[in-house]
Amino acid sequence: MFSFLVDKYLFPIRKQIYELIPENSSVLDIGCGTGTQLFLLSDKIKYGLGIDISKRKITEAKKQQKQNLEFRVFDANKINSLNLNFDYAICSMFLHSLNKQNRDELLKSIPVKNLIILDYVKFPSRIRNYLMHFEELFSGHYLNFRDYLKEENNFGEGIKTFDSGIKIWFCKHL
Repeated sequence: MFSFLVDKYLFPIRKQIYELIPENSSVLDIGCGTGTQLFLLSDKIKYGLGIDISKRKITEAKKQQKQNLEFRVFDANKINSLNLNFDYAICSMFLHSLNKQNRDELLKSIPVKNLIILDYVKFPSRIRNYLMHFEELFSGHYLNFRDYLKEENNFGEGIKTFDSGIKIWFCKHL
């Protein structure tokens, strides 16, 4: 149920990401969850690979399989072992769950020239900030989330979204 609500809420932002990726691109979705972003992109990309550490989420994604999409249970910290080339990589609502060392190592090792990051920024509203912290308390990675928000995460060119607490960064990488 929670995933359904989050996907509904993030849909307008996922459409912004859709517009950033050209036709016939290959896309690696790191921390893909149930594959929502790749399914949205499937009509315009030549190939998409979604990886997530959650077997349950990958199983859910595979239920809707499309011919040009593949989903694997995979630890993003071992991304170098993929030995694949992609035009774009997406990290959507994922980086805040990693500790700083793993996040920095992952960002250095992603094998693409174009990286799109979608994640939290410091919330301008104190009430909204408290609500998000409360929600993340139950996520299993609260300490990483808290530390992530303390950092000045400026991954590249920032693109505003309808939600002032979520931002898209488009990064030229490698």
